[in-house]
Amino acid sequence: MNNNMISLYFVNIRTFFFFPFSPSPIRYHPVHLHRNKEVTIRKSYFESVNKNIKYEDLNEQWEVFWFENNKLNAKPFPVKKYGIEAAKREAFKFYESLKAENRVNTKPQYESEVEGVHYDVVTNCWISFYRLNNFPVCRSFSAEYHGFETAKKMAIDRVNKHKK
Repeated sequence: MNNNMISLYFVNIRTFFFFPFSPSPIRYHPVHLHRNKEVTIRKSYFESVNKNIKYEDLNEQWEVFWFENNKLNAKPFPVKKYGIEAAKREAFKFYESLKAENRVNTKPQYESEVEGVHYDVVTNCWISFYRLNNFPVCRSFSAEYHGFETAKKMAIDRVNKHKK
């Protein structure tokens, strides 16, 4: 009797090791394939009353944007991680916590007195637009490399040099 139990045990182990992908009503095979689940979401879900909280279609996530130390920051809240309603709720809750801690600042406005020169916050550069032989030319001067005021001066000088 004892030998029969041992042989039955080995048969089960052998079955497990040689046929691990046996059909099961619980598991889909192959496991690595992505399976979409269809749900219906109301149209107002994708709208936000706050301009700093937006839904991003590409990554299916809510993103919170804020300026801190004159830099744009963003924090994502993916729907896959939090759930459909919870992702939006967490994004708004996070933004409220930022406001409570006084971490939300207004977007910095950098003005130039010369037409064709402006500051790009994303690249941290002063950009100069001008025409050279009737072709539009755009040059950027990095504030990180040259320094903020020097990059601004270089962009203004470049535009003034090519003005007629």
